[in-house]
Amino acid sequence: MKSDGQYYYQEDSSGTLVASPSSDPYMLPLVPRTPTQGDRYIRERTQVPPDAFEGSQVVFKSGPQPIQVINNLPDEWIEDIHPEGQLLYSKVVSSRGLSVRVHTDLPLRSTENHPVILAAFGRLSQLLESSEELHNAQLKDSEVEACILVSDDFPDEFGYYLVNHRDQTTFWLEEVNASDLDMWAYDEDIYRHKLAEQYWRHVTDFPHYCCLSPKVWDQLGPLMLLGAVDQEYCKDSTTPQDAETFSRLEGFWRQAKAERDADCNKAACNWICARLWYDVVTPRIHNFWGTDYARLERTITVGDDPRPSQAQQQQYSWLIRFICIFLLWDEPAVTMRLLDDAWPGGIIYPKPWREMMTMFGNEWEKISVLSAVTFTGAMASLAIPLQALQGSSDPQEMGTLLTSLAICCEIACCALSVASLIAASNLRRDFGGKITYDVHEAVGRHYLHSNPTLTQ
Repeated sequence: MKSDGQYYYQEDSSGTLVASPSSDPYMLPLVPRTPTQGDRYIRERTQVPPDAFEGSQVVFKSGPQPIQVINNLPDEWIEDIHPEGQLLYSKVVSSRGLSVRVHTDLPLRSTENHPVILAAFGRLSQLLESSEELHNAQLKDSEVEACILVSDDFPDEFGYYLVNHRDQTTFWLEEVNASDLDMWAYDEDIYRHKLAEQYWRHVTDFPHYCCLSPKVWDQLGPLMLLGAVDQEYCKDSTTPQDAETFSRLEGFWRQAKAERDADCNKAACNWICARLWYDVVTPRIHNFWGTDYARLERTITVGDDPRPSQAQQQQYSWLIRFICIFLLWDEPAVTMRLLDDAWPGGIIYPKPWREMMTMFGNEWEKISVLSAVTFTGAMASLAIPLQALQGSSDPQEMGTLLTSLAICCEIACCALSVASLIAASNLRRDFGGKITYDVHEAVGRHYLHSNPTLTQ
């Protein structure tokens, strides 16, 4: 077995050297990643620690602090609790006079993870020390942060990124191809929005020590007011929310802005500000904001906009399309064209989405009632030819044959009515309720994620 520092090479059955990742964390590479490539919300978590105490075995200490927990964290790492409840860890590293706070959400209470974070932190410290661009940018200590990502999706490497609070962007200490970060856009203007989107995702993930400028806070109010007014005047507005939602969010913004200076509220207020900005910046990517081909109305097609109706035609065979046209009266294509209007350019707009889902809900309810009535009528009609068939002595008579055909038709009608009733009930169950008016719930459903051209 041979090693080159990052990989071990061992011979397979044919004698060829095959690379396998090193199990030593100090051998793993440190590579650029983005905040959205972390696994915080999809990571598997054990429900109960293996060494957990039962309630009857806990002894409360005497005095005003009955619970005194001492966590064995690596040197100088501190622990914080995200407003959502996630444990976060950070440590400040000094590099040529610049202090950079390094974050991670790797569980550091577990001593098994200590060698991992120490190895990644050492690699990042070396990059910070050797980066001339970083130290020539004249950033203040409070204007730059870094993050180390250790993900189950990338077990053979560490991920890292840095954020610039002064310019609200994400950056790295080496040249990076956008494709290596799973990014794609028409030009640099859109990439600028994508990096800003990643920046605000970082602030939502690690909100405790961010120093957001008053300008960042002050810009949010007019932007939400602009969106609300645009929704009132323009039916095809590209703003991501309706006027009523903007009004509620503006109230949350005012309250958070008033409380942001208190240390006890800093993390929560930063999270609120970042979440609002994230919802402002993300639609700019899909609407090509600040470019020569900006989408000024949501129904305008720009470039290769994802269209559900086109994706459907490419996905299904000619046989399926033939059946849809002649047996289902092309109803699936009509539905996809309605979805084109509710989701232009890869963005769900609340108003047309709610109108479409309300129309679907009413249609499914009518189908349920009609199917139930049809089934009842078919069952009642089935009794008539059955009695006629029982009274016939010659099975070869024309009337007997017609009666048998009528029975088959009645049975088929019953079966189709039951199938229609079941389908309508399932649709009302799966796509009724919250998904009718909540676009975030709609995005999270498998129905929409099942089409990769619809999710950006």
